[in-house]
Amino acid sequence: MKILFFLLLIFSCKTQEQIQREQMVDNMAVQMQQGQKLSAEYTVRLQNLEEKLTQKIGSLEEIQHGHGEKSSKDIELNKTNMSQLRLELKEQKKTLLLISDQMDQQKKYLKKLLSSLNKMAGEKPKKKKKSSYDQAMYLYKKGHYKRAQDALLKLLNNKRIKGNKKARVIHNLGMIAFMDKKYSDAVTLFSRLYTKYPKSPYTPRGLLFLGKSFKKINRQDEAKQVLQELVKNYPKSKYNKKAKQLLK
Repeated sequence: MKILFFLLLIFSCKTQEQIQREQMVDNMAVQMQQGQKLSAEYTVRLQNLEEKLTQKIGSLEEIQHGHGEKSSKDIELNKTNMSQLRLELKEQKKTLLLISDQMDQQKKYLKKLLSSLNKMAGEKPKKKKKSSYDQAMYLYKKGHYKRAQDALLKLLNNKRIKGNKKARVIHNLGMIAFMDKKYSDAVTLFSRLYTKYPKSPYTPRGLLFLGKSFKKINRQDEAKQVLQELVKNYPKSKYNKKAKQLLK
């Protein structure tokens, strides 16, 4: 996943386009994590099905040594069960292959995007000592979440960090909490982002993940209210459409 967070390390000055690119990379990071989790789940399912099939084959071999009507019925029942298991196994393998293919396509796209961004960046500027803010953002973009979280927490109460910079600090802490499945912490952070920085470019996405966090902890009414706020107050945001989908 580290490659995902290297993409935005190009310009020192933040533009609206760069903010959108960073958010796109964050989204893909979440998708990749979800894809890896789904792939692992299907792998376990395949293993369970294979074990069941092996057991059925063993049972069939035992029954075939028996005699009489009961044995014949048991054999037919086991054959039917084995056919069903083989069919399930085949379908699960197809799904797993599809997931793997999609993840491969994402990786190829990211490599291509990285190459394009490097060309756009041109010559690298001379290295200079990073500020505590820049260092925290660098760690976040590189995917060093634990170190980034420590650095961001120090900035959270730093009075010199203001405006969109402070909004970005809160947003990134919220994303780390969400990816760590600490949904209650994510709710607190994204709520703070919306309350204190409603006009920040990070706020629409923060609202989307606030709604998702509420859903994760089964606070459906609050999730609905937050997503409706996103649709109503940020009609031009690209996250407006995603909010509408979650409201269906």
